[in-house]
Amino acid sequence: MTNEERKMLECAARAAGYEPCRMNDDENALLLIGVQDEWNPLTDDGDAFRLMSRLHIQVTPYSHRTTCSAVGINAVSIFHEKDSDVAAGRREAITLAASRLGGYEG
Repeated sequence: MTNEERKMLECAARAAGYEPCRMNDDENALLLIGVQDEWNPLTDDGDAFRLMSRLHIQVTPYSHRTTCSAVGINAVSIFHEKDSDVAAGRREAITLAASRLGGYEG
């Protein structure tokens, strides 16, 4: 995981009301205070869905691109395209939208 991905995950976690603790031993997921399981909405459909639900992120899927919008005080709109893996593109769009709500500027 790159430093930018880690920053994005930490901002997304904070936006969702979680407190990041540290990376797991493999450095491929975050450990959150008060959450038993490792957390990485970039790679886990369930984590991405819970993040989307918790932050009321609206997802509009197309065949090879995804538009996400998060409505609220810090409204964001993300357009994300991923050629080879549509599900990965949607997870990334959700995570990026959440991270922008949490202050991520990358």
